[in-house]
Amino acid sequence: MLPVLDQLLTWQTDRYQDTPAKGNFDHVVAAEVIALRIAKVVDSSISMKDPEAPYYFRKLAAVQYLIANHIKRHGLPTDTGFEFTTGNSVKAASPSAATHTYYRRGKAALLSRVDSIIQQSDTDVLKQASAIAELADWYLIFGQKQQAASAYQIAFDTLKSDEVSDQMRNDFFALPKKIDFPFVESNGTVNQDTLEVSLWITETGRTRDIEIINPPDSLTTEDTKTVRSGLLKTRFRPRFIEGSPQAIAHTVSFPLPRRDEAENS
Repeated sequence: MLPVLDQLLTWQTDRYQDTPAKGNFDHVVAAEVIALRIAKVVDSSISMKDPEAPYYFRKLAAVQYLIANHIKRHGLPTDTGFEFTTGNSVKAASPSAATHTYYRRGKAALLSRVDSIIQQSDTDVLKQASAIAELADWYLIFGQKQQAASAYQIAFDTLKSDEVSDQMRNDFFALPKKIDFPFVESNGTVNQDTLEVSLWITETGRTRDIEIINPPDSLTTEDTKTVRSGLLKTRFRPRFIEGSPQAIAHTVSFPLPRRDEAENS
């Protein structure tokens, strides 16, 4: 049952990515309905010690992230009811109320993921720390700064295990990391032209002082606006030194805007 539901969820989220914003909310709703079924199956038939459990908990969090992002960018249809993956059908009164609900649902899924990873027989400390850091990322992007700071500290303290070398511990938080909750982890680079961009990342993971390095002659003013807008909306896990967040100058690659992206930004 779960593999079939997982395939259906993937199909809906793929269609969401391929459909213009005005027409893709149906895929958001369908993804949420499927996620509800996945959550019920996981809750009723999968142990927290099951090796597949962390995967599904992260998938459930990714659904909440997708919907919260959609609401933030495009608002809510005025006549749509919502079903949440770990609750009953709810009529969202406002975008902020709906977003808060998705925040709580995603947090619950990520907390369960941390618990499940800790209970795995073959889990290592790095996996535990990574799961805790992703929970901290979730807190951060939803404005829960104190909870984020506490969770990042727990992740850092988890890395103090004898299983982790000093080098691995230092490297874990050495550079900022873009916060995202994709449905599929990327194992390679996408075949797309990119721009090199310098920026300043604050202690809370926000971007400042965005500058395109050696922009090509073909880059238009609208392209530049698209790049800046995209990075200003991006949140990063900040760099940490001995458990304390540090602002840092950073360089990232950003996809060269397509004409349709520039026009819709």
